[in-house]
Amino acid sequence: MDDNVTRMNLIVGDDIPDKLRQLAGGKRRMGEHITELVRAAYAGVVPQEEVGLLTASVKLVSARIDEIDARLVQMERRLEQLQRGL
Repeated sequence: MDDNVTRMNLIVGDDIPDKLRQLAGGKRRMGEHITELVRAAYAGVVPQEEVGLLTASVKLVSARIDEIDARLVQMERRLEQLQRGL
């Protein structure tokens, strides 16, 4: 981090300080971590570790959509069978 720093007081959720400490790798690196995240977000850059997480999340959601789609097709077929039987 550069020498030009500004102290900030933030109001955040109760769970955020512990999570930020873990993400930053320690209490003394929290400000540096926030600085990097804000700069990356402002520049429209996603950190590489986030790309992997996002990719995995998209794959998970895609698999779930496929599963729901298959169930819907089964239900539609069953409904057609029931309608023909009436």
